[in-house]
Amino acid sequence: MSVLFQIHYIALMINMLGAKPQHNFHSSLAEMNYNNKSKSFQVVLKLFADDTEAALTKYSGRSYSVGGLGKNRNPDAVLAAYLNEHFVLTKKSKKLSVQYIGKEVNVDMVAVYFEIPFNDNLKNYTLSNTIMLDLFDDQSNIVNLQKDNKNKSFQFDSNKRSIQLTNIW
Repeated sequence: MSVLFQIHYIALMINMLGAKPQHNFHSSLAEMNYNNKSKSFQVVLKLFADDTEAALTKYSGRSYSVGGLGKNRNPDAVLAAYLNEHFVLTKKSKKLSVQYIGKEVNVDMVAVYFEIPFNDNLKNYTLSNTIMLDLFDDQSNIVNLQKDNKNKSFQFDSNKRSIQLTNIW
């Protein structure tokens, strides 16, 4: 695990615990766990609320509040569309669809829940995570992937937007 990865992870965890209300770095953390019963990846994506609002505003051209206040009280549809474009699992250019479940807003953090139907092995798949990479030069996106009792972590940034999942274990 790289030192930069460790620093980002520790700083993200401190912020998620509420120790520091404002942040001067930009990151996200996704827990992507395979569920054998539902044949899907269940994903929890943790984001900073203000960054999420900025991303949705840039993406849609309309101002959003993840807490549901203001003109656009329910950002769920645009958030789902944003995820389908920026958190992508593909096989030979065929994109698997993200099924948005919902979100929880807690002070300055947002936990977004979604599933990706999946009934295959990971061979020949590519995972892309470009969440907020068009907004912040220092954006770092961490994905912890779990499937078949195996775990792997990936870091995405402006230099590494996707990863081939073939032979990751």
